[in-house]
Amino acid sequence: MEVLNLVLIYLQNLMHADVTIHKEETDQVWFNEARSISDFNSHLMIGEIMCTSFLADWVERAGKDPVLMKVIMERFNQFNQLYRYDDNFGWTHRYLTIREQGALLALNDLPAVTRETIARYLILQHTSLERQQKLFYCRESFLKQEYKLRLTPTELLELSLSLLASGKLEGDSKSVTQIGTVRFLADCLGLDFPANYDSLMYQLKEREQLTKFMDELRQSLIAYLRKKNG
Repeated sequence: MEVLNLVLIYLQNLMHADVTIHKEETDQVWFNEARSISDFNSHLMIGEIMCTSFLADWVERAGKDPVLMKVIMERFNQFNQLYRYDDNFGWTHRYLTIREQGALLALNDLPAVTRETIARYLILQHTSLERQQKLFYCRESFLKQEYKLRLTPTELLELSLSLLASGKLEGDSKSVTQIGTVRFLADCLGLDFPANYDSLMYQLKEREQLTKFMDELRQSLIAYLRKKNG
């Protein structure tokens, strides 16, 4: 039970980002009730040490159970979504709250030195989370899983055309061709180049509406953006 309590405290230290400004104290910025950077770092380190054996047991079990691995990866993804990198403020936290004598304050209204201190706390948080994730991401059993992309020849062509339209593909020559893009993507994905390439490409260009595959991609991208933007 003691280990579970320590795990809970550690996870709460990642989930919350409660800042309290105490101008009367030497260390004015408290974070999750920690009174200094070193104090908060100590709390995280102790939590990580106590959580390691607990998480290692779950790593072992997840390596044998794809469903459990999926659930754990989803939970880590939820934690990742708490953090966002801002060009002006660095790492930010979805639930960041800043109070001084009970009054809520906005991050961009604070002095630069205070914002910098808060940023250091958030970096410690995010770095600690990354260390815990590596217990799972670096597992040999997890890395050895093989994946296969199920694409029909038509879907391969559609994906290739989307990649070509993005402008992200570069070739040895100045121009990047459609057929070259299809060959490149097929090679990357371990798929066969469509034997009926010309007829499939003609049919795609003649279509007036999106295929089911492209519509599913569009819908999944919209859903992802909505979820990410919260």
